[in-house]
Amino acid sequence: MTSAKRPLRSAAYWLDHVAVWLMLAVAAAVPLTYAVAQFQYEKGTLATTAQTRSYLLAQYIARNPQYWQFEEARLVGFVNDSMLGAQPGERRRVLDAKGQVAVENVPQAPPRPLIEVALTLYDAGRPVGNLVVERSIRPLVLGTALVSAASLAIALLLIWLIKSVLLHALRQSESDLRFRAEHDTLTSLPNREHFRTRVVAAIEQAAQARTAVAVLFIDLDHFKAINDALGHDAGDATLCEVAQRLRSTIRQGDMVARLSGDEFAILLDVTHDAEVAAGVAREVASGVVTQCGRPFSFEGQVHRIGASVGIAVYPSDADTADALLAHADTAMLNAKRAGRGKHLRYAPAMQEAQRARLELEGDLRVAVAEGQFLLHYQPLIDLASGQLLGSEALLRWQHPQRGLVPPIEFITVLEEMGLIAEVGRWVMQRACCVTARWSHEHGRALKVAVNVSPLQFAQGEAFVETVRAVLAETGLPPQQLQLELTEGLLMSQSEQSLALMHQLRALGVSLAIDDFGTGYSSLAYLRSFPVDTLKIDRSFIRDLGPRPEHITLVYAIVQLGHNLGMKVTAEGIETAEQRSQLADLRCDTGQGYFLGRPVPEEVYARLLASGEPLVPAIVAPVVVQAAVLAAASGPVPAAGTGPTLSMPEPVPV
Repeated sequence: MTSAKRPLRSAAYWLDHVAVWLMLAVAAAVPLTYAVAQFQYEKGTLATTAQTRSYLLAQYIARNPQYWQFEEARLVGFVNDSMLGAQPGERRRVLDAKGQVAVENVPQAPPRPLIEVALTLYDAGRPVGNLVVERSIRPLVLGTALVSAASLAIALLLIWLIKSVLLHALRQSESDLRFRAEHDTLTSLPNREHFRTRVVAAIEQAAQARTAVAVLFIDLDHFKAINDALGHDAGDATLCEVAQRLRSTIRQGDMVARLSGDEFAILLDVTHDAEVAAGVAREVASGVVTQCGRPFSFEGQVHRIGASVGIAVYPSDADTADALLAHADTAMLNAKRAGRGKHLRYAPAMQEAQRARLELEGDLRVAVAEGQFLLHYQPLIDLASGQLLGSEALLRWQHPQRGLVPPIEFITVLEEMGLIAEVGRWVMQRACCVTARWSHEHGRALKVAVNVSPLQFAQGEAFVETVRAVLAETGLPPQQLQLELTEGLLMSQSEQSLALMHQLRALGVSLAIDDFGTGYSSLAYLRSFPVDTLKIDRSFIRDLGPRPEHITLVYAIVQLGHNLGMKVTAEGIETAEQRSQLADLRCDTGQGYFLGRPVPEEVYARLLASGEPLVPAIVAPVVVQAAVLAAASGPVPAAGTGPTLSMPEPVPV
């Protein structure tokens, strides 16, 4: 059993004790010094006076030797006269050679305590008597007492001042320093070190009581986008608001801390059982997710983030504080990868997933440094004519051991690692470079579409400058570059998105909304966005044949886009029937395996060189699900007489 270390004494502790003893020492030294000095002064003046008078008296006796026997009265007078100026309370005596009192000025001894000076009287070198002078030092004692009282009073006053003013200020300063050392300066929550100390203490208590401890590790979702788009003041205000919401979520006795940047943690008070602790942790975690999912407001601008929460319980998930925190962190990362805005409890299998994630991150850093990325190009086809209009550049990773890795396995990781901006710039630069070369070689204005990550878009002005620089470096005309933005990205920060999109359009590039129909688009916002193309999500195209309602939805999207002056592209076309149906619905362009799979750069170059359409043109429109649409929308006109679908008129936006 190890003994606990004695805590270090604070500066206030030492100042308190040293000041008391110092003041008491001063209170004792001052009167003592006064008493010694006064005593030496009294004794010195008394001795000097006595020596002078004894000399005069000895001369007088030498000239009048008979005075010892016959002139006692005159001797007494001389003694009295020779001591003129002596202080009151002083007795002077002349003793003869036998030590008997010859004369004395007063018969009574002065009040004690006394000081005394005795000097020998000589006659022709022969001692004939002594002069003894006694003086009371009672006034000195009284004066010393007064000085002691005054000194003690002053010392006590100084001690009181030190304790009440200086020590209070010092203790307040120490308290402030300790608080700053243990708490986050922005949110005033406990910091990582203080939180860890509390977790250690909670585990020790739980080990003795055979109870459980739960830790929640919280990471905010999409917080970096707030900093990038609205500035650090908005980020700081959001963190403070999150801290307040977390305080309102925990129970009495629980502890919430800010570990770093956008990471928080909660320590739940010791409960009786591990499963009970896990249940309580899930309830608190659910409240955290709910609270952080509510809208935040800064200077009139509303934004949303979210939170992913990991849970670990002592002793079932870990037996030390560091392991408990690490496992809660691992569970949080798994919750984030599972779609964010979730809470998960730690499971041993997560550790293996964490190791795989760390390995993946290491490999991606090497891939960025060594240029292991490449682009595949998926053809963009005019649905009516089958003509190749351009392509969409799709990122691939040529791993040295694993081979070709699809983007679904690493794009999110690149975003979380903060590398997506660097990789995204390379994608745009490479795609624009080869498209400019192909356009020059074949004498055609080929388009190229590049996907934009929300983190790239959140760079704001910096992203606009990146696009401008890439176009200048590659020489690609701006109208041949299409930037594809997700529907959710635009809806999450509409005003900022609108301003940025107008800046991009001012460069001359075209903009597309990718995966349209899967988000929560506001038609009012859609009308105000300077978008050139709507790309219908593949989920609508996949069931186009067997599910008639999808035909209605796709037709509505096509009409909506055309009414707003936009082109419409269908994604995920995998059959000739789907291609024909979409062409009949007046969809402009399409992509999909039926029209052309994503291929490496050299293969796509050969497709361009061939000059042949990838699919034949559609000579006449086809009837699409006539029976179903007739029931829903009215009669179907004869083929070749116009649109084959009689659909309701689109609602103006």
